[in-house]
Amino acid sequence: MSITPYADCVRRALDFKNQPSLWVGLGRTTVWPNEEAPPAEDPLQTAIEEAFVYTVPHTVSLVKPVESGGDITVNGQQYDLVADENAYTEIARFCYVRGLFQPASNPTMPVDTFRQHGICVGLVPASGHENDLWIAPGDVTSTGILAHLANHLAWSLARDEQEREVAFVIEFM
Repeated sequence: MSITPYADCVRRALDFKNQPSLWVGLGRTTVWPNEEAPPAEDPLQTAIEEAFVYTVPHTVSLVKPVESGGDITVNGQQYDLVADENAYTEIARFCYVRGLFQPASNPTMPVDTFRQHGICVGLVPASGHENDLWIAPGDVTSTGILAHLANHLAWSLARDEQEREVAFVIEFM
């Protein structure tokens, strides 16, 4: 059996972090067959189901897990943020992506109840939307590659909501 050395895992985490077109998307507005038990994510899935809004990530950073006193906590695990120049010495083979959706201050942002969120790499906004910080699916030429996906219980994004955070930590192995 072979392994992937951590140095290459760090290289791939850095490559991902520095992608020029990362977007966080929300979708799957239809209820699950068993709403209390979302299905496992399908590794063959190529897009967020029923996507209704995408945003440029608020934060993208390399991270490393720590036992306590971390800079951030995602799914109960604490992490320290790691600068790119320290990636190899800190063995930062994890990437933190945080999307913020702020419909209260963006009155035309689509809102809905959603059951999936994901990260798209290489999403191409339609002409005239290249500098937008959030976009609706109708303003997307290509969603690019679905790089990460989470199925979950229903969450809402409401019109009066000041901020809805969606955060991921991706491990590169």
